[in-house]
Amino acid sequence: MPTRYVPSAQTGDIGIAYIRYISSQTGLIYRPFENVDIGVDGALEFINESREPSGDLLLVQVKSGSSFIRGDTYYLQADREHFETWARYSIPIVGIVHNPARADARWVNISDHLKNHPEQVPNGPYRIRIPKKQMFTVEGVADFVRKFRRDLKPVTSVETPPNLSIRPWQAQDAIPTRALLAPLSNDYPDFYKWLETQWEDARVSKKVVQVGDSIAAYSMWKKKDSRNIKLQTFVVGPLFRGSAVGQHLLYHEIRNWSQHMEIERVYVTVSSHKADLLDYFYRFGFRVEGIAANRYTRNPKDAELVLTKHFVRDIITSTEQLEELNQKLCCHIWGIDSSQPVSGIYGVQSDDFSVLLTVPRTTVGLNVSERSVTSRITLNDEGGTLLRRYDDYLLMREFYPLRFYLRYKNYIVVPIRVDFSNELFAREPETTHSTQLKLRVDRVYYCTPRHTDLISGDWVLFYETKWGWGAGEAFGTAIVRECKIDTPEALWQQYGTRGVFRLEDIREHSRNGMSMAIHFDFFEPFARCVSLGRIRNLLNRNAVFQSLTSLSRDEFRAIISEGA
Repeated sequence: MPTRYVPSAQTGDIGIAYIRYISSQTGLIYRPFENVDIGVDGALEFINESREPSGDLLLVQVKSGSSFIRGDTYYLQADREHFETWARYSIPIVGIVHNPARADARWVNISDHLKNHPEQVPNGPYRIRIPKKQMFTVEGVADFVRKFRRDLKPVTSVETPPNLSIRPWQAQDAIPTRALLAPLSNDYPDFYKWLETQWEDARVSKKVVQVGDSIAAYSMWKKKDSRNIKLQTFVVGPLFRGSAVGQHLLYHEIRNWSQHMEIERVYVTVSSHKADLLDYFYRFGFRVEGIAANRYTRNPKDAELVLTKHFVRDIITSTEQLEELNQKLCCHIWGIDSSQPVSGIYGVQSDDFSVLLTVPRTTVGLNVSERSVTSRITLNDEGGTLLRRYDDYLLMREFYPLRFYLRYKNYIVVPIRVDFSNELFAREPETTHSTQLKLRVDRVYYCTPRHTDLISGDWVLFYETKWGWGAGEAFGTAIVRECKIDTPEALWQQYGTRGVFRLEDIREHSRNGMSMAIHFDFFEPFARCVSLGRIRNLLNRNAVFQSLTSLSRDEFRAIISEGA
């Protein structure tokens, strides 16, 4: 007997056709998945006002036919395997039930439903009632879009850090990872075929961030040669954007790369229609170093931007080393030579570009002060106009793991109570290398104003006091990004979500109505904590850390060496 086109298959096709029609009429893009049924039929992508992809993506499971409808009630019905699969995705999943008799459809947020009813995954019932008002029609799509479009915020805000782990990618992560990477597949032909080859290649590093049972983010990189690494893929799931999960993953990778002494640079490519990602990578020292036009088949107007991060492993302790660093940056990284009469970057002039780009003759200024200064290296054009200014913090951020330990910088011990330490840092004494900031890679600590000359580029060492059964030990260092003294209310307004103090806590740490906020960055935990007794032996004095306490440069470095 020949094969037959069964009615259920035809009904399913009618449902998909309906989704395609509504999408085409309302500014959505429906992208079907051409693979076996894994509980997801396709993806819906939103476009912005300029009719460009917005980056907002939903996964869709479509059901069609009278078997999913009882009277005027629509149900999304499946089985335990589908519910278990849906619960793993970090991209929102929507179920849409189509009624061919009425030519309409209703939608339900499967991801939200399973978060609110986790007991249904193991126990059932394996059906979800769809609210009557959630119509997937031409008239109802506006409400649908408002539900799922993200409000993009320039500053990450995290109220409750999730319990996350960064671990190697495993084969059982394949299905949620494919869904996570779905937006990238549109830019590259045969993307999934290429992805499979990378998963099979043992030379390719693959990591995921797992939050609960969800794959929240994914990174993949490969050494191109002995000196260079290509960051091939770096994606954060829509449900976790704005939670700093990506910050932790990227900082984790950068610290890993920096420990391989032969690695000098890492590069990543970004489509020009995703230029909002530039600030994200700038935050970790990447800079645009190349542009490839007409790179993508989907939209020839998009160019490929090549961003590169350089590793400088110098430890700067003297003015002579400052001058050597300045020469290295100019010659080997920036490609400028202010001693030459002809302007250019690595000899490339303005007229050499396909469109006119100004490449001025650049002069370099260096401040060799052994204190932290607001202007360490300046780049100016021939007329003296400032092009770029670096302080010590910006240089250490851009060229991590570059470190400045100059003699007259501020080196401050920050004593922190155990209750605030537990909120601000993730400390697990039973393992090594486990102390990290809870989610953000930059945080704020509030205190009574002392050492008011603390500025960007100075150093802080965190010491957990014995008050309240604390450990009485130093556990890590960080670079000062900014230090500000103001009223508690003003500091709370500016830094509230970056710290763990409440407003009343900040008020307790005020003097004459003013408090101090230390905005620190690039926290690095000690491999082993350093006890107060050991610190006293290293310093050869009876040190007491009850408030902000100054150390000499050599004392500070001795404690770091002990904790390394």
